[in-house]
Amino acid sequence: MTRMLIAVLSLSVLGYLAYRTLYGRQAVVGGEEPQQQLQNVRDVAKGLEEKGEQRVDDIDKKTQER
Repeated sequence: MTRMLIAVLSLSVLGYLAYRTLYGRQAVVGGEEPQQQLQNVRDVAKGLEEKGEQRVDDIDKKTQER
């Protein structure tokens, strides 16, 4: 009986925490527009790609010098 009560209480707590996690948060006030967020992601991705290309070029130059 005690194990059953502990199981029910623990499932209740887990259910409450799951509900709170999914629905308990407020919307971000003053958030960016979706298009602006997408553009920011594109800019960051382009910057990362350029840095990666630069690193590869640097490594290539070092290996050609040897």
